[in-house]
Amino acid sequence: MRFSVKSLRSGLVLFPVLALTACGGPSTGDIQAAVDKSMKQELEQANHLSMELIGRPNPLVSQNPQVKVVDSDCHTQAGDDSIYTCKVTLKNAEGNVREATLLMKKVEGEWLVLHN
Repeated sequence: MRFSVKSLRSGLVLFPVLALTACGGPSTGDIQAAVDKSMKQELEQANHLSMELIGRPNPLVSQNPQVKVVDSDCHTQAGDDSIYTCKVTLKNAEGNVREATLLMKKVEGEWLVLHN
């Protein structure tokens, strides 16, 4: 393998781009994992309340909601660079597409959806 000034220059040009990518906001996969976890927690909470009130899971709550994150664009929030505002395109099992804005934060190595 031959080392040249040209290859060094190329590496120096790409390094900042790769460094920014590595420490940026959540990827679409990160958002998908956080949405799945958040939806599961909401479902469990709704069914727990339903069990207390009517003695059985709520039949109106889907037991396995399927939502796919098909696109995302995240930027840090003004005043707090640990919180990202993500404009997300979601597609449900019926094929309906919807856009949503989610607040995301990385806590102990895991991306979470922040709730109001």
